[in-house]
Amino acid sequence: MTDQDTQPESNVEPSVNLSNKGIGRVEANQVNMEQSGAQEIIAETVQAENSAALQITAQQVTLNDGGCIYAEAGSMAIADGGLLAGVSDQAALSDSHAGLLVGREVRMDASNAAILVGGEVTADQINSTITIARQVNGNVKNLVDLRTALLTGIFAGVSFGFVSGLFRLITRRR
Repeated sequence: MTDQDTQPESNVEPSVNLSNKGIGRVEANQVNMEQSGAQEIIAETVQAENSAALQITAQQVTLNDGGCIYAEAGSMAIADGGLLAGVSDQAALSDSHAGLLVGREVRMDASNAAILVGGEVTADQINSTITIARQVNGNVKNLVDLRTALLTGIFAGVSFGFVSGLFRLITRRR
């Protein structure tokens, strides 16, 4: 038995360049995209310009003027783009929007997130629906704060109890 027999075969391309193309799954060390789309990208490094992806799993993601449904990366930089959900050790958003963003270190510049969860969040102005962070550097503008969430919960509970009580009274009399 030789060393070749014991080594697993690798189907990972060293580099893939996509321009004006759509592709299903890409697995490579380096993926460069320009005006392209992909369903799934698995790579060490992803650079995308005017492109979109359903799912990206990479060590480093740079997305300019594009979008992604779900990205998981060691570091992620998004400029003029959109992200539905992302998990990253270090995330930087500039003029971008995110649905759910989870990161150990998050930097935002003129960006918004519906739900922002981070260890350390830094921005001049943080616009989000809900922000959960150990440390926040900057002004936070949350749509829902703790007081609003508690009052909404209490109101919903009382309303539900009232409607349930009325329903029982009406059904007993029949």
